[in-house]
Amino acid sequence: MRLAAMALIVLFALFAALLGTAGPAQADEPPAPDEPPVQRWSADPRLWLALIEWRQRLRLELTSSRELCTAGTLTEVSWAIAGGKPPYMLSVEGSPVDVSADNVRINCGALSEAEAADEAAALAAKRVTAVVTDARGVRREAAIDVARARALPAPFDLGYGSHLQTVTISWSEVDPSLSSAGVVRYRSADSSGPWSYSVVVDRQRYRRAHTFETPTGEHMASVAAVRHVLEAETPEALNWSEEIRFARTVAPQNLIATATHDTVTVAWDKQPYTTQMPSVRLTTTSNRDGSLSERVFEEEGEYGRHEVVFKHVPPDTEYVITIVMSDFGTPVGTSTTVRTLAAPASWVPPPRGPQNLRATATRDNITVTWEHPYDTVRAPYIVELIDEHSGALLNHTWVSTQTSWTGRALNGAALRPGKQYRIRVKLTTFTLPTVEVVVRVPTAQDEDADQELPRLPFFPIQP
Repeated sequence: MRLAAMALIVLFALFAALLGTAGPAQADEPPAPDEPPVQRWSADPRLWLALIEWRQRLRLELTSSRELCTAGTLTEVSWAIAGGKPPYMLSVEGSPVDVSADNVRINCGALSEAEAADEAAALAAKRVTAVVTDARGVRREAAIDVARARALPAPFDLGYGSHLQTVTISWSEVDPSLSSAGVVRYRSADSSGPWSYSVVVDRQRYRRAHTFETPTGEHMASVAAVRHVLEAETPEALNWSEEIRFARTVAPQNLIATATHDTVTVAWDKQPYTTQMPSVRLTTTSNRDGSLSERVFEEEGEYGRHEVVFKHVPPDTEYVITIVMSDFGTPVGTSTTVRTLAAPASWVPPPRGPQNLRATATRDNITVTWEHPYDTVRAPYIVELIDEHSGALLNHTWVSTQTSWTGRALNGAALRPGKQYRIRVKLTTFTLPTVEVVVRVPTAQDEDADQELPRLPFFPIQP
């Protein structure tokens, strides 16, 4: 009896050693579907022998990184090898691979002629096969089917924004819920060379946009929507949008300034494929005597030169011209200087400040109107409201190039009836010309006096 018990103990120890050698499953891992069912308390040696034989058997399993693979794009196939006797030799789709690698990329297969001819036809799954051989020469095969789908529809409604260092491309998608990423491709507009690609993963929910660095010069760009970033590796399999032409913003080029005794003309190169608006500003070298400014617009496809003429400037004065391309960051400007000629003997200085200043007042506010001193004013006006008695400044407002202003004291303070106020209007151009007018806020008695007396009812006298 003791000999039988000892033999049983030795047998269980042998089973345990064999199970350990065969690589037993972890306690927290579920058993493989085809693993022989053996309870840990089972005493039937045949069950344990079957489990040992199964775990020593060479096995191969495949896994795809994509459940749905776009036709003609890639999926990453990984593998799990168990049992047998290492080292192993592995081939996937007929090509040898490194067993220690994490995965191998497999093309899911382009559309067949029949699939391409019928857009409504279902696509056959891609079957990926693999073979493993161990040191004993034992061979095992495995396969996995990966469902395929057609490439997502091409994006539409492309737009762009250009900056001094980057460009932003935006687009819309037919069904944004189907894509997990986008791909922007671009290349020089005067080249048929290879495309550069930029993958977009972090996108807005509805309107997609991507900002990236690009060289200067005109470029072409298009966009594709993808289910997975791996699809950027096979751009020929994607549906690309129509191409859009763009250019990164650069500092104004070839700036030239000329002058007469009362005009300054500024010219520089257009940038037809930038979305920024150049702003040109004219100041004196001391920068203390006001300024003139003008903003121009770039027209798509329109080459040539911009030209801005500043009129009615003082003669015999040195000016600084600065052209700035606006941007999200620090604006970059290009500057030059020019001096107006001395005025001829017959020259008559033009009016400088606001003309025909008029003011009216109610108990609630004051309204001031005036006229421009000349046809085109490129400088803003400043309106100041002053307490005529104390000299206190009650309001200071920039009104652009308008010719009227209606208001009251700052912070909504009410005007005082019967009190006089001085309104000063300045044109912030050279020499800061200023005009003034004084107005009195009416009282209730003033308003009553202005009202027409009520008429008595008419009763005709009967004869």
